[in-house]
Amino acid sequence: MATKDWKKLGNIKDGEVAFINKKNSNSIHITDDSSYDAPNQYDVVVLSSKTIRKDTKTLYRKTLNKSQALKFARAYMRKH
Repeated sequence: MATKDWKKLGNIKDGEVAFINKKNSNSIHITDDSSYDAPNQYDVVVLSSKTIRKDTKTLYRKTLNKSQALKFARAYMRKH
């Protein structure tokens, strides 16, 4: 994923979830609603502004289906 996309993600607030389309990294949906019905086959980045630099490299490589993504998002939000 290109650096410009990380900059785009740089203003994620605590508790927000970013869904990034694996086929088109410019297709980014940011939401604070963990029940958002994400389309299938998104690479999911679940971040807060505090963890964005540390976590993105590992998180964005996990290609999850919708159900895994939402489970991951909810678990992340409970922990943070």
